[in-house]
Amino acid sequence: MSIHAQVAINTDGSLPDNSAMLDVKSTEKGLLFPRMTLAQRNAIVSPAAGLMIYQTDNTPGYYYNSGSIENPTWAMVGSGSGWSLTGNGGTNPATNFLGTTDGQPLKFKVNNQKAGCVDYAFPTNTGFGYQALNSGSGHNNTAYGYQALYSNTTAYMITAIGEQALYSNTTGTFNVACGFRALYLNSGGNDNIAVGSETLLENTSASQNTAIGNFALASQSYNPGHSWASNNVAVGYKALVFNQPTSTSNGINNTALGTYSLLGNTTGSFNTASGCYSLSSNSDGNNNTANGYYSLLSNTNGYQNTACGARALQLNDLGDNNCAFGYTALSANLGGSNNTATGTQALYSNNSGFQNTAIGSDALYGNTNGYNNTASGMSALYSNTTGIMNTAVGCNSQSAEVSGWQNTALGASSMEINVTGPYNTAIGFNTGPNDPGFYNTTCLGIDATATGSNMVRIGNGFVGSIGGQVGWTTLSDGRFKENVKADVPGLSFINQLRPVTYQLNREKISEYNGVAERRNQIRKKFPTVQFQEDEKYTLSTTGFIAQEVEAAAKKTGFDFSGVDAPKNDKDMYGLRYAEFVVPLVKAVQELNQKNELLEKMNKELLARIEKLETK
Repeated sequence: MSIHAQVAINTDGSLPDNSAMLDVKSTEKGLLFPRMTLAQRNAIVSPAAGLMIYQTDNTPGYYYNSGSIENPTWAMVGSGSGWSLTGNGGTNPATNFLGTTDGQPLKFKVNNQKAGCVDYAFPTNTGFGYQALNSGSGHNNTAYGYQALYSNTTAYMITAIGEQALYSNTTGTFNVACGFRALYLNSGGNDNIAVGSETLLENTSASQNTAIGNFALASQSYNPGHSWASNNVAVGYKALVFNQPTSTSNGINNTALGTYSLLGNTTGSFNTASGCYSLSSNSDGNNNTANGYYSLLSNTNGYQNTACGARALQLNDLGDNNCAFGYTALSANLGGSNNTATGTQALYSNNSGFQNTAIGSDALYGNTNGYNNTASGMSALYSNTTGIMNTAVGCNSQSAEVSGWQNTALGASSMEINVTGPYNTAIGFNTGPNDPGFYNTTCLGIDATATGSNMVRIGNGFVGSIGGQVGWTTLSDGRFKENVKADVPGLSFINQLRPVTYQLNREKISEYNGVAERRNQIRKKFPTVQFQEDEKYTLSTTGFIAQEVEAAAKKTGFDFSGVDAPKNDKDMYGLRYAEFVVPLVKAVQELNQKNELLEKMNKELLARIEKLETK
């Protein structure tokens, strides 16, 4: 027998709702379902479809039979096809997913504002982030981040990653922005790449720029009313940060690689900077190349400079057409132009000197204002400050030079001690005058040493022969001789000379003229250097003693040019043996006169004898 009735369970005596078989009402107590374990649940015989229980173990919760009596399937209430806000378990990646199964886009919203879109059909845009791709226009665009590509209307092929990246872009195409506010103001510029916070921040219409690094090219804002190419590349923190193109020829075609590289550039063009702070002060200088930390750091308006090496041309401001290769090469240059420095610290101190060439470590190191100097070799012309038109080739050649001018030194350590003397020429190793102020000297050959100004010296103490196919010519043109006097003594001078043979002590000469000391200084710098060595004494030589010749000349009142007397305390006596020809000729003439007189006397005596014999 079946009884059909509606049941109401309550405390206020109300009738059950017409739509309910069981109407339970209470404001104090709830409805309690049967409670059992997983094992007890599974032991229910032939559970009806929809049967519900509360499971107390494993994963506690309300379970119902979502299958049939024959094949029960227990499912947890709330774990159907929906996704839980606290996470989901038991999902199958082959069948469970978020998205659509038709051609409609998947959209997300926050505060009822667009926060994400994955579009299948045209315009194929993908965006994620609050108000990213807010206008939803254009096609083939990708935007990730708060308000990324917020204003885009018709532009396409754009990638914006980061908060407000490409925020203002409307028509610019083929742009890539990655970073906070990267390409923020760009509206119509094309083919730009910006990676880093606020890179190309103010760019509006310029195209074909590449900026990588926080604030790189951040201030570029030129907007001539149409899109144009500035072709700048900035890689590094604040690289080209203040660049401000003013036309299609200013502030363009710059390349900056490194933190703060080309930092202050505003309108300069065709510059290349590679290295931290390289060309960081440049404002409108053009055609400069800087490679290395602090290279061309202070350059503002200088143009066509090339610096390669850390701190190369570091202080250059207005100098043009300089080339510096090496650590701190031309580091102190301010306004000097047309200088070339190759080597560590070459032309290091140059300030305003111009047209100098230094090749080698420390070459022309101390030069400040000197110009037209050429130094090739380590420490060549090292100390020169204001000297001009000097040429030094060889390690340490003219290394002590300070203000001398128009000197030429060729050979390692040649003219090494000269400081102020001008017009000197030294060719050979360890060659040159032995005083820092001598002038107009010429020294040829190893160890050749001038001991006074206006002097030429050939060879060292080991030379045994100097000559050629013809004799030495002394200019003797009567057209240029004035105050000519026939006052050369003959026999009175010649008869006082003492011809001798002798041997020179090479060691004493080297000690006296400074060659030995120069060698010692060279050995300290280059311990393995080899010098020419030989016997202490020269071979036996025939000649005179200069001091004796000088005494004979003074005794006869003869201003004899054959004695080369010392001009200073470092000079030595010398004799010009060719000069002896003149007094010898005079002596022969005097002897000839006596001979003629004797012949005449002999003839007269013979005549008298003949007369006497006849008588």
